[in-house]
Amino acid sequence: MESRHQTRHACGMSQSTRGIGSAILVASAVTLGVTLLRLVGELQDWSPALFSREPGGGAALVGIGWLTVFVGFWFGRRLAQCGHRPASTLRAVLGPLLGVVAMMGAIGYVATQTPKDQLMDRMGLFMSFCPLFVLVAVFGWGRAALAGLCYGLLARLPVVAVQYVAIASGWGTHYEKMDPSLGELDAATRGHALMMAQLLFWAPLTSLVVTLFAALGALTVRTRAN
Repeated sequence: MESRHQTRHACGMSQSTRGIGSAILVASAVTLGVTLLRLVGELQDWSPALFSREPGGGAALVGIGWLTVFVGFWFGRRLAQCGHRPASTLRAVLGPLLGVVAMMGAIGYVATQTPKDQLMDRMGLFMSFCPLFVLVAVFGWGRAALAGLCYGLLARLPVVAVQYVAIASGWGTHYEKMDPSLGELDAATRGHALMMAQLLFWAPLTSLVVTLFAALGALTVRTRAN
């Protein structure tokens, strides 16, 4: 009996791993499609409201940042359907929420309180510690945080590639631009700084947001009766 139970448990674990793994791949593929659509839209000078060329993206409606909310909600449902829920929903919500607030507050403080001639170095130092914020999400709900981090990296790596090509080609898209207050930067410096921002800031932030909305998504799935 115990052996059968262990076998069923192992099969369940394997199926749930494949389930969330396939969800990560599907979400990453959709995100890649949005990244390419955004690039085409900017190159073709489509509506700025949808495809802004402003540094940072200008909060344009077509962008991968907005997807994080929906991806997190979906991941939470998939995990819950496989029988994996956070030990504490409150902790799974408050942990990443505090992480997002702390992360955004810290970068805001660095940006406003650092002299311009030291801003690049201070930003680089701050972003090197950003992956540690993922630990807050892990404390909230480890499975969702890990799924969010995997998705975040897969979502942001294509952006890094686009950034380097855009810088080399001089396309004038938001992918190659930085805050004008930083002054004129050479291509190599911009490429390195933008890569760090994608992988060390946006990917960890994605993990936090995914964990937060995964907890909410899990609440929409009824607990199965034993």
